Amino acid sequence: MLRVTLIVNGREVEPHEMAQAFANPMEAAAFTAVRDSIGNRLADVRCPNHDEAPRITVSGSSVTDLSWSIEGCCATLVEEAKRALGD
Repeated sequence: MLRVTLIVNGREVEPHEMAQAFANPMEAAAFTAVRDSIGNRLADVRCPNHDEAPRITVSGSSVTDLSWSIEGCCATLVEEAKRALGD
């Protein structure tokens, strides 16, 4: 199963905590949109060798300061995920 982890100001934020994680509701909505977009684009990506899904981490202090990483069971899966994200 695909897992998209959001880390805001060094703290992992669960989907139900989005409104509390941000002072600005627009930032909470933007982070939610980023998470949903990544999830939609990677929903069908699986490793052809190990049948694993990628693990994505999106982190930052605001929507203008985001970084992300992709982890997977092997380099093939990471490359497939990057390709699906258009990277």
